[in-house]
Amino acid sequence: YRVASNITLSKAALFLPGSKLSIDSGVVVTFSQPIRAGLEQIFTGSGTVSFSRGATVHPQWWGGVAGTASAQNAYFAAAHAALPNGGIIHATTGNWYLSHTSPFRITTTGVSLRGDGHKATTFYPTGAGTTSLIELAAQDTDNFGWAVSGDNWYVTSATSTAIGTGSKTFTVAAGYSFVAGDVLRIQSAANDANYMQGTVTSYSTTTLVVNVTSTGGSGTLTDWRIGNVATAVKTDYDSGLSTGFGRSHLHHIKVTGFWRGIHLAYASGGTCFANELQTMRDAAILTGAGGSGVFCSQIDIESNKIVAMVGTGIACDYNTASVYLRKNEIA
Repeated sequence: YRVASNITLSKAALFLPGSKLSIDSGVVVTFSQPIRAGLEQIFTGSGTVSFSRGATVHPQWWGGVAGTASAQNAYFAAAHAALPNGGIIHATTGNWYLSHTSPFRITTTGVSLRGDGHKATTFYPTGAGTTSLIELAAQDTDNFGWAVSGDNWYVTSATSTAIGTGSKTFTVAAGYSFVAGDVLRIQSAANDANYMQGTVTSYSTTTLVVNVTSTGGSGTLTDWRIGNVATAVKTDYDSGLSTGFGRSHLHHIKVTGFWRGIHLAYASGGTCFANELQTMRDAAILTGAGGSGVFCSQIDIESNKIVAMVGTGIACDYNTASVYLRKNEIA
């Protein structure tokens, strides 16, 4: 059904299987009441959908599909845009893939990301990258019930290679998702200070070629771990919000296999509670490290389970104040 002009539906709408609204550019369809629809696409076109405060929306309504290896950022972004007054983006059971070069960001006050539990709803990166996979930059949100998995975030290589810039070729296992342009960190398993970082030139069968642009340490080594340098979940500062991640909550989430698990960069007045974090190379939970004059403060970090760490369990970096650590388990 084509919608060519603005319309407000003041009563609950029912979408029968196969029904779609094709919304023209510049047109806004406003739903004042919750709708009933299956987990299939019901909105097409370049127009806008707007739901009332507190609504629950699904990325499937804009064409999102769980289980496909292509990035679903556009469908999550459309769901986010449909909640100008706050609500819930429901990521249903399944594996959801997101781009690691352009994170999914929640910036609207009161918009929360919820799943069906960390054993049911899992987010995966489509490849390697340096950005966060999910960035939470809104106040008054309650995010829970999902997992973020970077496993396996690195491959190993025994190729004898001298640390230095320029083109480097490594023999690695086949079957990984490295593509040209991915940003990778290549570091010694014995000493993280010995590393190289650059972009993938090519990956074919068991041959990985990387153009190295920065290095640390020195030597010719054979104990390489090669993987992404990304953070799984980050709370960020948005120019439209004075307190960034304020009065918001991140709980019952599982994070595995990233460079860093949860980065509370610009956070104020929220909680990081009952999360499970495994096998991060850097910190499982990092606070602060924000820009000048911006602080991570008044945060409760409580009852989190941190296991099988290579790096630090919980790290409070600069620009951190009044962070409360209670009953966290680090093994």
